[in-house]
Amino acid sequence: MDRFQILRVSIICLISLSSFGTKLSSQDSPILAENLGANEAFVDGDHIFYKVFESFSNQNLNGDGDMKDLVLHYRNIQTGEVVNTRIAGDFLYQQILSNRWLILIAQEADQSEDLNGDSDMADRVLQVHDLQTQTTTNSNLAVSTVLHNREGTQLLLRISEEHQFEDLDGNREIENGKQTLHIYSLETGEIKNFGIDALFFLETETEYLFSIFESEKNEDYNQDGDRADPIFHFLDKETLELRNTQFSYAVTGAFRWTPKVLEQGEWLYFLIPERTQGVDFNSDGDQGDLGVRAYNVHSKEILEVAASSFNTTKFNNHIVAYVEKESIQQRDLNEDGDTHDQVTHIQNLLTGEIKNLKVAGFPAAFHNDFVIIRVSEGAQNEDLDEDGSIFGEVYFRYNLATDELTNLHLFGGPSDNVIVTEDSCLFLNQNEFSLKRDLNGDGDEADRSIIRVA
Repeated sequence: MDRFQILRVSIICLISLSSFGTKLSSQDSPILAENLGANEAFVDGDHIFYKVFESFSNQNLNGDGDMKDLVLHYRNIQTGEVVNTRIAGDFLYQQILSNRWLILIAQEADQSEDLNGDSDMADRVLQVHDLQTQTTTNSNLAVSTVLHNREGTQLLLRISEEHQFEDLDGNREIENGKQTLHIYSLETGEIKNFGIDALFFLETETEYLFSIFESEKNEDYNQDGDRADPIFHFLDKETLELRNTQFSYAVTGAFRWTPKVLEQGEWLYFLIPERTQGVDFNSDGDQGDLGVRAYNVHSKEILEVAASSFNTTKFNNHIVAYVEKESIQQRDLNEDGDTHDQVTHIQNLLTGEIKNLKVAGFPAAFHNDFVIIRVSEGAQNEDLDEDGSIFGEVYFRYNLATDELTNLHLFGGPSDNVIVTEDSCLFLNQNEFSLKRDLNGDGDEADRSIIRVA
């Protein structure tokens, strides 16, 4: 309903003004108001949709033999034509697609009809009304959830075996709580049942991304020796073929609240726990860490990413800024004489090049061809802002085009202290005392300011 303008008044009227936008004089035509007999409406495109009380109109508008219902009508704003959809009740879902299809999930009890043919009137059934032909198609599907809609062509649905009263996954049982993925074509009315339950994540130009639990079909999709993981699958929009990525993610344990997948330009980045994948990505002798894989939505190519976290990593299409832990690498990556730091690296997925910037810190933001890095003086073992101590953090900027690393001499803070605009970076909460500079020219060094860097 977020696309619609919702109108709620005691009675909805259509008002016609003879001289809209001008002051009406006594010689102007009178204002005409048409009472639609409804108390709720939404507007989309050229149509206003509203429900009419049967008792108000004294008619049986949906053909169920009584006059107790609210029945959906719509009016073409341009032509004034009114259409009765003959669908009654409070809809659990309503959406307009391509200014043509009105998608409704109707309750059988409101309609007084067994819409999906399972011999009861307790279900919620998908109805599709074509605004061009002014006809309604009953899908006969007891829909639990509309997972997603592809504008103008497809609906992605979860259908309940219990409410459909049908074995939908082919195991010869009708299971309570069992739901399966279906795709409904708005253009043809064709329905495809995939026989599995799936969780929708996102849509690319050519594919949908779902996760499917291995237990659905008792298969080891990622070949880790068990059948207990959720695995990402792509579904081709045209062929409707499922393709297994073998990527898992965590639904329990320490990583269950972390993001699973990020979109960045033409790339998708997947965060994969070693435990659910059954591998040791970083060769540190355990399976308690994370790995990252990249997927190009055009070439369908899958590439390994050197990063091991989303929290300490920034993505800019095919460029990845991430940190390497010296303790895992067992090397002094920033040449400060120890192996206790986390050091920023840059990976170019297209060339395969990995660049060690040799600064102990975390990527804070991308800005065009620049990476902003928050560097720790203590970890770097260097007084970077020349204030006589090594207890702070300082922002650096790395130029991807020229391979130059520049100390901005700005006070470092959380990554949300950096705001990237189209033509500049704003560094918030710059502490004059820490920087030992009067940033706002008021004669002291006691304030906090915002610094803009082009």
